[in-house]
Amino acid sequence: MATAPLVVTRSDGVSWSFDAVTRYARDLRARTTDHPVELGTSISDTVIREPGRDTPLATVTRSPLEGRTYDQPTGKEREDAAVEFLEGCWGLSLTLAYPEEEIDSYVLVSMSHERGAYRSLRFSLAFREVVVVEAQTVTIPVTQAAETAADGLASEVDAGEQSGATPDMSEAEEEAASSWLYQLIYGSEQEEAS
Repeated sequence: MATAPLVVTRSDGVSWSFDAVTRYARDLRARTTDHPVELGTSISDTVIREPGRDTPLATVTRSPLEGRTYDQPTGKEREDAAVEFLEGCWGLSLTLAYPEEEIDSYVLVSMSHERGAYRSLRFSLAFREVVVVEAQTVTIPVTQAAETAADGLASEVDAGEQSGATPDMSEAEEEAASSWLYQLIYGSEQEEAS
């Protein structure tokens, strides 16, 4: 049996073999954190790898070459089955198998198709790598409690004897307190208290 140019396998075990891949691109990128400095340039201190992106242009024909049906239907049913398979890929982890390599943990992020010559469908696909991480909690034992900033300080401070009487107002303060603006802000209670 011939090897298909692209086999997409879903995490539920269902797979689809395409008849041809006429164009294929893999995009691997990274970005850096930049910090400006006084010299009119910036320095980079960290590189962050972004998920990979594969964009094949794959074809499904109604009448594949002999021996290349890959146990899939023929005729119009073959095209319909390919569309149905790809629509079922949304949200599932995928494995992409090319003749030279196999890559795991991809998801379908874009799909469009157009009718091609010789009764075929051409699919423009975009797959994006999914980077899976696991959280882990580590318990660090404390051997000795750290001293706090308040250790050794008095809980109260004696400020000495304080006067409880209201200080006398100066002549200017009494005049300000009797103004209409002062009365609007503080009301007549201030006047009664003094």
